[in-house]
Amino acid sequence: SNDANDVIKVQDEGTVTIQYNDEHDDDGNPANPIDTAIWRKSTTGTIQIDSTSYTGYNYVATIMVTDSDLNINDALVETAWVNVTSKNAAGWVNLTLTETGVDTGIFVGVLHFAETSSNSTTIGMTNDTTLQWVVVTYIDKQDATGATKYLFKNSTWTRYYTGTITLDEVQYFGTGDVATITVT
Repeated sequence: SNDANDVIKVQDEGTVTIQYNDEHDDDGNPANPIDTAIWRKSTTGTIQIDSTSYTGYNYVATIMVTDSDLNINDALVETAWVNVTSKNAAGWVNLTLTETGVDTGIFVGVLHFAETSSNSTTIGMTNDTTLQWVVVTYIDKQDATGATKYLFKNSTWTRYYTGTITLDEVQYFGTGDVATITVT
């Protein structure tokens, strides 16, 4: 067609094939290049995190994104990414999520908490005693309306502390001696 306003209606998962009839290519010969694509309906992704709070360095967070738009090749297990930050963290993590199987559109990854610096699967938390927010961000580049949408999930992390108890003396005498106990 020569009309730029032509509209082709395609159902979800439909195949579009285009062909151009070129009377003379660079060598002066006729050519008929063809290309095809699968048309997929856009969906709005979702993000989940397995807990609203974590305590200590031994916990891991499981993060899941569901977005069928990311399932580009029905025959492959694919990947997606989320960004994980915390106000008091030692850096941020661009965490890779792996599709749970071929053609699922569900992507899962595991985030570790550590006292050290952040890397590709671990967010380094500071020794701050306060509650720390952990923010997971997924950018859905094309939601159901065709727009970019930022999706957030929040959780908290608190450091574990090993408690101690001490007495002010190593030895006490009689019933009138007073012991001072300190718990930290």
